[in-house]
Amino acid sequence: MKPVYRRTPVTSEMELDQLEGPVRRAFEEFLRKNGLYGTDEPVLGMSFINGGLHFAVKALEFVPQGVRVVLVGANLSDAETDYLSAAGHLVFNHPLNFDNELMYEMLTDGTSGDFGWVDADCFVLDPSLWSELLDGMDDTTSAHAAFTYEPLGFAKTPLVMWSRHVRKPLADAGTTLNSYAQVPTNAGRISPYAISRVAGQQQLDTLGDVLGREDDGSLTPHDGLLDIYANGRTVNSRNRAGALGWFGPDVERTGWLIDTPILAEAVLRRNGLRTRRLSEGNRQITDRIIHVGASGYRQRMRNEGASTEYLARFRLTDLFEVLLADELSERGLSEHYAELSALQAEQLEKEAGIAPGEIRQYAQSMLRDQGLDLAKLGGDRRMGFLF
Repeated sequence: MKPVYRRTPVTSEMELDQLEGPVRRAFEEFLRKNGLYGTDEPVLGMSFINGGLHFAVKALEFVPQGVRVVLVGANLSDAETDYLSAAGHLVFNHPLNFDNELMYEMLTDGTSGDFGWVDADCFVLDPSLWSELLDGMDDTTSAHAAFTYEPLGFAKTPLVMWSRHVRKPLADAGTTLNSYAQVPTNAGRISPYAISRVAGQQQLDTLGDVLGREDDGSLTPHDGLLDIYANGRTVNSRNRAGALGWFGPDVERTGWLIDTPILAEAVLRRNGLRTRRLSEGNRQITDRIIHVGASGYRQRMRNEGASTEYLARFRLTDLFEVLLADELSERGLSEHYAELSALQAEQLEKEAGIAPGEIRQYAQSMLRDQGLDLAKLGGDRRMGFLF
């Protein structure tokens, strides 16, 4: 499939919708073809781009049979789609390199029942977590989510199932499950052309009422409110003190971004709907679930000159990348993935002094430090790449 390239951000939501329109129409046709358009059954999406199959394949090994997952690919190669199709997975692929947020909106529009997504770097070790995620929701519950933004308990996107009841209040408020800002911005987006949606005054008022405001009228810092810096990167507003160490004193804060799906959650909260969190302590690495995170964007951080201290936040993901790419290569898909493994191993040695022969031990050590039972992990054949 020939990729569709767009290197510069669009300048308006209208232009964004026009550019992504063919993807929306193709996805609707894909749902119709597979008997899923307008379905009342729960549907989960998992999206990833060319070169991200090693994470997705592993995440899929932890999804029980019977859980409907639609794989939404951006510019996947023929070898990647063939590999997935041969394994019986339902795969949608389009040559435009779009962001996750487009998948969220397409699932909202294309289905009628509960809907959600699982990140390609989110591995659900405990099958009972799926049962909790898919449990029916009453009229006061907006979503079941593995993790939440604090302090208000808004759903995070790595593993979430939204209630069918969220569609109407969101539509009434003109709000989608997307990131928002006061002006169109490319900050925080994986796709080079995509921008956030623009928050109107009514939406900003809702956000202020729910999040609260400081004495100067600015929004109260919150986990899902991101500061934008002059280098184009974003930092959780509650952690802005750390930006000095990551970026240096000369990189100024230039604006803010409402992360996915904070604005939607603020609208839902005003309508009496609340998210139920499924993980104890809100930890993203436990014996029940491992979310390594950042698999789709940390390389962009490197390309943009992120400091070694900043890149250290993604160390476990880097380690998993090598091990999972090696595993996928051994399974017969060496095209691209052997090279990816070698490149990442080289970066790990350069950035952290981790030699190729030490990668497994470092990954095990990081998981042990998070309180995981290594003996239990070693007995799970799906985690064999770690041992």
